[in-house]
Parts: sequence; C-alpha cells; structure tokens
Amino acid sequence: QINRDLDQTRKDWQERATEMDEDLKGADERADTKEEHEWIKEAEDAWHIMQDIFENQMMPLLSKEQTESLAIVLKDLDGKIDAEVDAIAAPIEKYKQSLINETLEADEKFDGIAKSIVNVSIVLAIIGFFAAIIIAVLITRAITRPVNMMGVAADGLALGNINQDITLRSSDEIGALADSFRKMIE
Repeated sequence: QINRDLDQTRKDWQERATEMDEDLKGADERADTKEEHEWIKEAEDAWHIMQDIFENQMMPLLSKEQTESLAIVLKDLDGKIDAEVDAIAAPIEKYKQSLINETLEADEKFDGIAKSIVNVSIVLAIIGFFAAIIIAVLITRAITRPVNMMGVAADGLALGNINQDITLRSSDEIGALADSFRKMIE
C-alpha cells in the first residue's frame, strides 16, 4: 500500500529539494577546477530530471486511485528516479574523490614545508650553538690571556725579577692592575 499523505509528502519533498539545491550550489561554489564544475553540472542535470519525474509525473499519479496498471506505471517511474539517483551519485563521488585528492596533496605540501622549517631550524640551532661556543672561547681568551700575563709578572716579581716589560694596556680592571705592576717595577 502506498502512503497517500500527499500533503506531508509534498512538504518533505520541498524541504529535501531545497537542501539538495543548496548543497549543489555550495559544491559548485567550492569547485576549483573545470572538471569539478562539470561533475556538479552533471549531478544538477540528473537532479532536475529526477525532480521533473517526481513532481510532474509521479505526484499527480499518487493522488489517483490505485489500480494494477497505475502500480506498474509508478514502479516504472520509481525505476527512473532510481536511475537518476545513480546519475547524481556518480559525478558527486568523482567530485568527492577530487576533494580528497586535493586535501591529500595539500597535506603533503604542508608536511614538506613543515619538514623544511624543522630542518632550517635545526641548522640554525647548530649554527647558533657553534657561534656561542666561538664567542665564549674568544671572551674567555680575552679575559684569561691578560690575567695569565699578570700572573707571570707577579711570579717574576716574587722571584725578584724587576726587569720585566709589562706590555698590557687596557682601560678595564686588568689594565689598572697592569699599571699598578708597572709602577711597582719602576
């Protein structure tokens, strides 16, 4: 027995038809290749054929009294609608696969960029590490060399060697110490 609440059927159909029109319009707006636009157009064409069959052929027949010949016609129309559903699904599936492929390509591109950024970061960190070591060595030498020179001078003075030439000249604390040693030697 066919559900004969045609008012509810029309209402439900209109809601679904509006959703389908909006979905197809949104898919066409998101399509970014000629091929994707063609698939959406193909689905829209099949959708419009299905709408025509349901609204202009099937719905008027559903309001008639059911007979065996009417049941055969309705079954035939139902088969045509099913064929259009398949005609809608095929290009939509192609469109969906295209979006999946684009997403995978974008993921690969992103992963490549992220990997490059990590590699550059590692290289920069290594360069920074070695630069810090070189700077530390240079600063350490700049401090320890004059201190060692003053230590040698102090050891010489302790042994009574007052004929030393202290050549260190600087304006920092070690330079002041070198000046004091020169005064003691004189």
